[in-house]
Amino acid sequence: MARPSLLFSHMGFTSFVEDELALLRRHFDVRAFHFDAEKAASARGLIRLWIRQGEWLLEELPDADLVFGWFADHHVALPTLLARWFDVPVAVMLGGMDCNWLPEYDYGVWDSRWRAPLVRWIVRRADSLPTVSPTLIEAEEQFSNWPERRRNGIRIHVPDLQTPHPVVPLGFRPGDWPMGPVERASRVVTVAFLDSWRTYKVKGIDLFLAAARRMPDVDFRVVGVSGNFAAELRSKETIPNNVTLSPPRPRDHLSTVYQNASVYAQLSRVEAFGLVVGEAMLSGCIPVVSAVGQPPDLVGDTGGVVQRPDPERIAETIREELGGNGERRRASRARIVEQFSMDQRETRLVRLLNELRRRG
Repeated sequence: MARPSLLFSHMGFTSFVEDELALLRRHFDVRAFHFDAEKAASARGLIRLWIRQGEWLLEELPDADLVFGWFADHHVALPTLLARWFDVPVAVMLGGMDCNWLPEYDYGVWDSRWRAPLVRWIVRRADSLPTVSPTLIEAEEQFSNWPERRRNGIRIHVPDLQTPHPVVPLGFRPGDWPMGPVERASRVVTVAFLDSWRTYKVKGIDLFLAAARRMPDVDFRVVGVSGNFAAELRSKETIPNNVTLSPPRPRDHLSTVYQNASVYAQLSRVEAFGLVVGEAMLSGCIPVVSAVGQPPDLVGDTGGVVQRPDPERIAETIREELGGNGERRRASRARIVEQFSMDQRETRLVRLLNELRRRG
């Protein structure tokens, strides 16, 4: 019996897109289109990319059962439009910058004169908007704009939204992330691909460095700093002696990074889900996270949640968690295993897509 055909539009092979492709290919005949907007680099390049995508869609849609996309943005506009013509249902996974807006850090689509209305059009016309976290639907936090409260989420930016938006959290395969040793050095690590000052601020690396200055006896490591930005960062910021800046690592090398750290710190000013937080917890790190997005729910009572961007309080929280024992590490891992497994995501997402296909 032939498997249902699913057309998948995405903007790049990030870790979560690769996980999603592997998951979906177990249940569907997946045809993927990489909408490489960064490579297009100009309005003309983007138009040429849309033309290529349109040709692909016209060839694939007559035999398709579903259209699926990661993030509501320009790469799913044409699939959403043409799928309507062919009466094929559309699901768009909401994942972060399509729901949150931090204008002072140029984060999100909502200050763009053309992308904002396009995203509103997409989410109103899709058949389903599964989302990785309830905080992407509607949430309020203070960490990013202390002490003012900031509201974000797709319902804030599209108040009249009627499209169903079920929560389908990301998942993890515990076997990919062994726990490692119980006894560990006093080391704090954070992982993020850093290639700009924008990402530096969004990921809270300034706060990470500020906390490190207050803890000179503890080893701090930032993993994921691109070569060009590392040089710029060192020229404009005083990097404490106890901080190591490391280049990006392949994902399958991160397990060792996590296992060699006692605490994993994610001090982002905006975060959708926090995939690296879950990976680090599975690897036995005790987490310390900012009170934004999904990470506080990943952590639960197994680590520290920082409510305000205060380096003194961040350092205090890290110091407290550095004293964690083996039981604390095992609890951190168990929370992810029990509540955020890939099997749970697979069951929820496949059920949702099959129901959508049958209704279509």
